[in-house]
Amino acid sequence: MFQLKQIKVILCNFLRRVLRASAINCEFFSIWECTPSPPKPKPSYPRMAVQYVTNKFSCSEELFPFMFYFVLVISMFGFLHNCIEFLRVLREKNGVHLLRMWRPRRFVFFNEEQLRRFRILGHLLMLLVWLMLLYAVVRVKPQLFTPWLTISSISMAIDGFFVVGEAIYQRRMITLRTFLLVVCPVLNMHCAACVKKKFVGAYAASGEPSLTWW
Repeated sequence: MFQLKQIKVILCNFLRRVLRASAINCEFFSIWECTPSPPKPKPSYPRMAVQYVTNKFSCSEELFPFMFYFVLVISMFGFLHNCIEFLRVLREKNGVHLLRMWRPRRFVFFNEEQLRRFRILGHLLMLLVWLMLLYAVVRVKPQLFTPWLTISSISMAIDGFFVVGEAIYQRRMITLRTFLLVVCPVLNMHCAACVKKKFVGAYAASGEPSLTWW
């Protein structure tokens, strides 16, 4: 029969057998063990989804694992995407380099070379921000969530202003694609904010200087 083991137990066994590490150096404090709660009847996933929406997008403990891995995936994807875009702009010295937000936009006040420089600076900044978010999730550092949350909030506010302006002054209907482009960043920010909140609570409950997620 197969026996299920936690990742930290497997890692401890590896450190003890291969690297001859002592038991003291093999102690890991996990975020999954810092918030003990009495056993509750596990609700069904459809009911969890309904409660998640009706409770004003509260950070429920049942959905925290899904949020955690979701933020981990989008942080890796965001870092890789900005890295690819940065290399592509560096390689292509000619052509129109649009400042990509949620939708392609045209800027009449800047020439192509100026737009290219803005994109290089923007991708460098976002590379650093996405890398900080990825490091914050992997190393359980809640304070490093702030740069990504701040820049995402500013970007959403600016683009949301343009979306509302086009809908009011140009009388354009908000399509399903535009609605999804607004909802998806809001969902990403909410999940990241919930993970940060849980990290802060885990540190406060455990009293340990460092935590792990395995």
